[in-house]
Amino acid sequence: RYERWLWSIRDAAAIRREIFVECPIAHPCLAVRRRTLLALGYRERGFPEDWDLVLRLVRGGHGLSMVPRRLLGWRDGPSRLSRNHPMYALQAFVDCRAHHLAAGPLEGHDSYLLWGFGDTGKALKRALLAFGKRPAAIVELHPGRIGQTIEGAEVVAPEAVPSLPPLPMLVSVAGAQARGEIRGFLDGIGRRETIDYHCCA
Repeated sequence: RYERWLWSIRDAAAIRREIFVECPIAHPCLAVRRRTLLALGYRERGFPEDWDLVLRLVRGGHGLSMVPRRLLGWRDGPSRLSRNHPMYALQAFVDCRAHHLAAGPLEGHDSYLLWGFGDTGKALKRALLAFGKRPAAIVELHPGRIGQTIEGAEVVAPEAVPSLPPLPMLVSVAGAQARGEIRGFLDGIGRRETIDYHCCA
């Protein structure tokens, strides 16, 4: 599934759109100019260092692009670090995402809008609390949740999005198809991806 998703990212605009979903460039294929890498430096934060580097590159205004042909033949075995090291556990990815969202699109905002309150959305909400970020509202499809208040955030249906305050929106829905439908909805009401909303699953 990850490999199919990587192959769907074909240009710099797609990298920017997908940057908070997962690392949009396979680690062995990432090439960075030496002076840029030295300026950014390596850092170990307890989460995936390759994704952290790509996120720092994008936040620093560096352009990223894709080579339009296969460069990597990937063998995936059980002994790979990404399969058994805590730095690559699911929570480490959530922590990396939250760290960069807090320092990027959510910088200067104490609250945000959260679309999705399944396992992915709940994990992201918890991780963002460490940075003092709380959802002002939660957008949900689940009829049993709509109308509830969860830790101070009103749960609303998608139709209510135009009336919500103009805060950054985080779309935290795991499935690519569902994200595509949400993107279509938000684009259709004039929201701009990477400016007004970010997909981050």
